[in-house]
Amino acid sequence: MIIRKIYYLFLVLLLSPNLVFAGIDDKIPVKVRVFHDLSEIKLGITSQFEIYLYPQKIKILDGYFLKIAPIKVVNNRGIIFGDKFYLCKEIYISSKNNGALTVNGRKFRNDIRIRIINNKFEVINILSLKNYLQGVLCREIAPSWGKEALKAQAIISRTYALYKMNSSVEQEYHLSSDVYSQVYGGLYSEDIRTNQAIEDTDGLVIENDSNIIPAYFHASCGGHTENIKEIWSLKSDVLSDKECSFCKDSPYFNWTAIIKKTDISSLNILSKSESGRVTWMEVIDNKGVSTKMSGNTFRLTVGPDILKSTMFDFEIRDKDILFKGNGWGHGVGLCQWGAKEMAEKHKMSAEEILKYYYRDVELVRLGVKS
Repeated sequence: MIIRKIYYLFLVLLLSPNLVFAGIDDKIPVKVRVFHDLSEIKLGITSQFEIYLYPQKIKILDGYFLKIAPIKVVNNRGIIFGDKFYLCKEIYISSKNNGALTVNGRKFRNDIRIRIINNKFEVINILSLKNYLQGVLCREIAPSWGKEALKAQAIISRTYALYKMNSSVEQEYHLSSDVYSQVYGGLYSEDIRTNQAIEDTDGLVIENDSNIIPAYFHASCGGHTENIKEIWSLKSDVLSDKECSFCKDSPYFNWTAIIKKTDISSLNILSKSESGRVTWMEVIDNKGVSTKMSGNTFRLTVGPDILKSTMFDFEIRDKDILFKGNGWGHGVGLCQWGAKEMAEKHKMSAEEILKYYYRDVELVRLGVKS
């Protein structure tokens, strides 16, 4: 086992001679969609750069600084960049020396692709896994939390990103920058403490049977995490439900919400999961039409910031509906407020935290196998 681990490490160092200095995360490129449906882009660059037309692969501009320049779509077949027209469907901007690119006021590291899709722009940030995680972590967890909680978040964010990359190899991008993947804010979203957690866990991921897992996480489980099969009809023993007594201090452990009845005449909870979350509901409108939907669909329809989870009950009143619930998020995988208490009050390590929420897993450093 030790010989095999050394052999894999030797191969990694042989293929990437600077890896030990730069870090494993620096060597892995990630494609993140940061904008879509834009009719105009304002681009600025504060580093050495090169700009190419695609698919022609023709360089149209290079330099060391670009003041804010407008880019517009023309009839779904070309662009106006500055004061020039180019017949192309895409431009690629490559920044050098870890430079910064500004798109509509937001700063990003490394490279971007600007593509025309249905007469609108889609912008994809292409950057190293390390830089991506730097733009994710303090959007997903408070940098002031305990060090081991930050390290646990760094490991699962890296794991989730790689899982999505493996499952979207043929796609134009691996992840979006919103809550449907992980919230990614670019260069302005970095913090020295979360950056240190990324450095401390460089290349570490969670695996089960040598496979990178879909490392889902959420803010607060409300006392019990959820089995993944109840949310997305996926089966995974790694992401089965788990009792959690660590997030009681979360401000989202208990919540209430009130919505107007509007077109709703009646609601019925048809079933709940073992964790206490609504799995199926019946919604009856004012015309008596009944619609059955999953609890998760109902939550997303009402608004995930209004109904913070599907662990709720309700009371229909004269003009509105009162919901009382627990937790925030889908409930699958790691409970972030639980991880906070584990790290700060119980002095648990990142590995202990992760192995509590994900069953039968091991921590593995990329490129090193046992």
